[in-house]
Amino acid sequence: IKYFDLLIVSLGFLIRIYLGSLESGVELSNFLTIQILIFSLFILVCKRKELFFSYDQLIKSNYSLNQLNFFSKLLLILNILNYFLYLFNESRFIDSKALEISFIIFLILITRYYFIILKKKIFDPIFIFFNDKFLIFFSIIYVLNFIVSFYGYY
Repeated sequence: IKYFDLLIVSLGFLIRIYLGSLESGVELSNFLTIQILIFSLFILVCKRKELFFSYDQLIKSNYSLNQLNFFSKLLLILNILNYFLYLFNESRFIDSKALEISFIIFLILITRYYFIILKKKIFDPIFIFFNDKFLIFFSIIYVLNFIVSFYGYY
């Protein structure tokens, strides 16, 4: 069934997070669950586009490029929208401005990743991350933002 494989892989990420929360005793938020599902689907859909730009003509795809383009745009928007809505959630895990700052950084990171896929036709997320200094820099800033806010500097 078309797209079923994408859902299975995404559910694997959700199961890992769920089991990790059970083992650690940390409550799993709806935001995190939805964000992991949407983000993993986004990465997987973008990765599936690689089949259309492969040099191996023997590869057949059950997907159409137009459908994958549509779903990648839709999932990009849903990722951003979900993160944005969490900013106004009363059960936020932190009261500082770290979430607002992280949203801006997340917006930069995910749109940069999307445009690399769109323009350069490179689809491996690991290769993209480690070969783009901009993504590495803003990922470090993203992590540092939370470290600084957890220690109460803002």
